[in-house]
Amino acid sequence: MSIVGIIAGKGDLPVVLSEEMVKEGKTPLVISLDKDNCSAFRESAGDSVFSINVTQVGKIIKCLKKNNVKEIIFAGKVEKSLVFQKIAFDLTAIKLIAQLQNRNDDTIMLKIIDFLEKENDFKVLKQTDFLQPYILKSGIFCGKELNQSEREDVAYGFEKAKGIAGLDIGQTVIVKNKAVIAVEAIDGTDKTIQRAASLIDKGCIVVKVSKVGQDLRFDVPTIGSNTLENMKLGKMKVIAFEAGKTFCPRPEKLRTFAKKNNITIVGI
Repeated sequence: MSIVGIIAGKGDLPVVLSEEMVKEGKTPLVISLDKDNCSAFRESAGDSVFSINVTQVGKIIKCLKKNNVKEIIFAGKVEKSLVFQKIAFDLTAIKLIAQLQNRNDDTIMLKIIDFLEKENDFKVLKQTDFLQPYILKSGIFCGKELNQSEREDVAYGFEKAKGIAGLDIGQTVIVKNKAVIAVEAIDGTDKTIQRAASLIDKGCIVVKVSKVGQDLRFDVPTIGSNTLENMKLGKMKVIAFEAGKTFCPRPEKLRTFAKKNNITIVGI
């Protein structure tokens, strides 16, 4: 079986990816950037799980080459704010950061992919190569039909979310009564929900979209349990996603939680 390297951030998505690779006859080798997530890969990847900090780019590359990995796929959440923190990056990471024209998501990821492919002869695969079954479709995934006010807020939020996504700022907005309450930036979806909850007591709607011309090698929108847990705490009852362009790595787990907490999940 051919070996495929998974550069794994936080969440269920990289774990599901590893499981799907095995089903398709591939051997996953996992570079877990989140040490707390390592044990989740044991069943599918066995001993081929390595915990390496995201700041140690040179070490990651050495590990992949030592294990004869030729193809790589990115999955899971990585805090983009790391590039602003005073932490110990290795020399390879420092050189990459110094070459960035700006520190937007796409700029960072495209520089990393270019470095991996052109200077290290890896091929970076699309997330959809193995995760196509986990892309959500249009319509109600779970919950009740939206009322008129909710439909209007979703439509308004979709337009605004597409606008910020096109500027490579973020992919999620929180709205209420046709007003944008919070916009996702470098902090990510979950913290954006928390910010909105600190401003509005209840009733906000979460809208999540893909970028125009979304690069399927990274940052494909994902809805996971952490998102719904933060919505519950913020007394939010509706999340709308862009159908055909959003992952849900644990659909039954998500549906069960949503039903229990009266949260509607809808694709548009």
